[in-house]
Amino acid sequence: MEIETGTVVYWRHFRPTNLGGEIKPVYMLCLGRDPITCDAIFTYLHRFTTKKSGGKYMVPFDQHKYPNIFTEPCVLDFDERGYETPGYYIEDNAENIEIKGKLNNDDLRRVFKMISKSPKYSPVTRVAIRDSFSRIGITLKK
Repeated sequence: MEIETGTVVYWRHFRPTNLGGEIKPVYMLCLGRDPITCDAIFTYLHRFTTKKSGGKYMVPFDQHKYPNIFTEPCVLDFDERGYETPGYYIEDNAENIEIKGKLNNDDLRRVFKMISKSPKYSPVTRVAIRDSFSRIGITLKK
C-alpha cells in the first residue's frame, strides 16, 4: 500500500514503530517517503491531535473545511516528532489503514513551512519530505 504525499489516513490500532507507546486509532498526514533508491524506505507520517499544546509549530484544521476527513477541529503539532514508518510496516497493517482524503495545496504549503522550521525533523528527513512535496508541486515559493 502506497500512501500519497498530502493524504490523510485513519489508522486503527496504530502502534508507533520508532517511539513505542500504546496502540490507538489515529489520523495521520503522509508527508512523503524516501526515494526508492534508498536501502530502507520510510514513509513519513505526522499525527493529528485535538489537544492544542500552545506550541510554536502548529497548523490548525477545521472539520468544516474537510467534512469528509475530520469530525472535530484538530491540529498538526510539529513540536512533536513525526513517525518514520518502514514500508513493510504499512504493508503489514494495510487492513487497518483507511484513506480519508487529501489536503489542499494551500494547507500543504502551511504544513511544509512548519516542517522546515520545526527542530523535531532532522536535515535528512527534511530533504526527503521537501522532495516528496516538490513532486506534488508544493514548494515554499508560491
